[in-house]
Order: sequence, then structure tokens, then C-alpha cells
Amino acid sequence: MFNLDIEFINKTLNDIWSFHLVLLGIALTIFTLLYSFILSKRDTLIDIAENVNQTGTNPEIKRKEKNAINYIQNLRKVNDKIVYIVIATFTLFVFGWVAERIIPDNCCWYKTKLFCFYSLSILTVLVLIFLIVMSIKIYYHYKKTTRII
Repeated sequence: MFNLDIEFINKTLNDIWSFHLVLLGIALTIFTLLYSFILSKRDTLIDIAENVNQTGTNPEIKRKEKNAINYIQNLRKVNDKIVYIVIATFTLFVFGWVAERIIPDNCCWYKTKLFCFYSLSILTVLVLIFLIVMSIKIYYHYKKTTRII
């Protein structure tokens, strides 16, 4: 393998730890924002149901109801994936913190710090790939749903 010095490993582990802390904060913020959008649209569905009970149904109300349900379902799918990101980044954040601060540089176990470094690096790349793929899917969905006929 590569011959890495312990200073480089510690600096990189610190960067990975910080990166996952930032991702965790962003993911929690986006989750909260989408959750509030879902609750708002759910309130719209409740208003539509009350309107149907009072005046009966018509094609426009049906369309509004269907659009609201689709909107909620789409945001729930995205929020479910954001929960995966939150769990993964929190786990990697803790793992990175432990690897950098608790595992000694001259650990008695066989190259534990080096193993943590490679593991965190690979897992971080996988999280980044997942984020890029999700961003591309969301962008194409955005382009498709906002297209004017």
C-alpha cells in the first residue's frame, strides 16, 4: 500500500470529520424544510376534504387533491433519502471523530488508524456518489415537473 505519515492521516481524518459535520447540518436543515412543506400541503389536503364535504366534488377539486397527494409523495421520497444521508453522515462523523481523537497514533493494534483512514475515505466517496446521483435525479425531476407545455 501507500506509505502515509501519521500527520497526513490525522489532518485528513480531521477534514473528513469536519466534512461530515457540515453534511449532517445541511441534511438536517433540508429535512426540516421539506417536512414543513409536507405539513403545509397536508393542511391543504384537509381544507380540500372539508370543501368536498360542504360543496361536493368537482373536477378541479379532484385535480387539486391529486396534485397535493403527488407533491407529498414526492417530497416524502426525497426526505426518506435524506434520512439515509443523516444516518450515514452522523455515523461517519462519530467514526471520524473517534478515529482522529481517541485512537492513539501508535496504536497497539495493527495499523488501526490507517484502517480507519481508508475506511472513512472510501465511505465518504460513496456518500458523495450517492449525493451526486440524488442531485442529478432531483434536477431532472425539477426540469420535468416545471416544464411549460
